[in-house]
Amino acid sequence: MDADQRLIARFAAVFAALGCAGAALLAQSLEVGCFEHDGPLGPALSLLVPLGMAAVGATLGAIAPRVAGIAWGLASACVLLAGGLLVGGLVGFAYWPPDGILIGARDGMGFAAASIGPLVPFLAVARRATGVRARSVADRSSLVVVWSAASAAAAAASVLALPRWHHFPVCVAPRGVPIVASVVVGVALAAVVATAVAAWRLLRRARAACATVCEGSAAARPHERVDLGVGEGRSFATSQRSAYRDAAQVDLLVVGDREASLRVLEGNARRAAACAALVLAAVAALAALY
Repeated sequence: MDADQRLIARFAAVFAALGCAGAALLAQSLEVGCFEHDGPLGPALSLLVPLGMAAVGATLGAIAPRVAGIAWGLASACVLLAGGLLVGGLVGFAYWPPDGILIGARDGMGFAAASIGPLVPFLAVARRATGVRARSVADRSSLVVVWSAASAAAAAASVLALPRWHHFPVCVAPRGVPIVASVVVGVALAAVVATAVAAWRLLRRARAACATVCEGSAAARPHERVDLGVGEGRSFATSQRSAYRDAAQVDLLVVGDREASLRVLEGNARRAAACAALVLAAVAALAALY
């Protein structure tokens, strides 16, 4: 699997996970099960929204290395709206064939437009996660922070989905504790804590490797190769010093530009911490509302 295919697969997986959370939140917001004729709506949302989001993610994964800045934002918005149009039409057809296609397409675009706000930070972080070498420290850090940003987006969407924004008739009984939103926020909290810890550990590992090669000696380390992921520089530390070129054994080889790589890793760690703060704010908002 080449770099482009790996990026497409990653984006598809992350967006599919967001689609699972989105389908549950949509079902909660639309009060699925409120009426007897809601039967096909729940299964249609549970199946089609994750699949549609996976397709959106794969498309954005193919676009991400080729556009940036405003072009990336516009492309993301267009792909999301197109996905909402298609998924909404299919859900409408499954729920109320054939007249539901146009109604579903309209409402699908509406929900997709509403999702752009919570997804803006995630899309910005996801775009920054491109352009590093595969299987490097920066690559793993970028993957971690993308999942962290996805967790923050899901938590924000959970809070925004609590009010009755839609115009459909709903049950008049008062709502209890929003179980779906609470579960989504709880999963997002666990995920964002784990990803933030992983991002800081990767940064610490890269700093330790860079410090070791700066000292020039790796007597206490086993033979290791650390690819930082940015740049083409090579630095090494040896287990012993010798006047002969071949007498010293290289115990640690660090590949990449140390300064540029550390800037990328430090940025990822800060973004992961910011995502954790956003999820904690969503937890506080949920607790305050209920």
